[in-house]
Amino acid sequence: MYCSSLNPGSVQYTTYNVKNSHTNVNYNDPFIDHSGINTNVVIQNGTFVSGNSLSSDDMTSGQTSISYNNGIYTINFSFSNAQNNISGTYTGTLTNLNYQY
Repeated sequence: MYCSSLNPGSVQYTTYNVKNSHTNVNYNDPFIDHSGINTNVVIQNGTFVSGNSLSSDDMTSGQTSISYNNGIYTINFSFSNAQNNISGTYTGTLTNLNYQY
């Protein structure tokens, strides 16, 4: 996820649209670029074990919106390509998870 030119290096509580050859975004706004959407993820002891991935480069549309209130995040997402539609919502706290892949 890339932040806007007005807020470099920070998570923004706004909507991030997918940027690729199928979509059009304003580079001054936050956007998602070259990302994987992981499904069926298995994490053990804070370490990534396995999962499936769909590339954002193949998505024909998509966006994620992030909001924050009193320590609680709400993340709404919707992504699609010719074969797949993925959407959902997460509400709760977040934990930093750093792993190499």
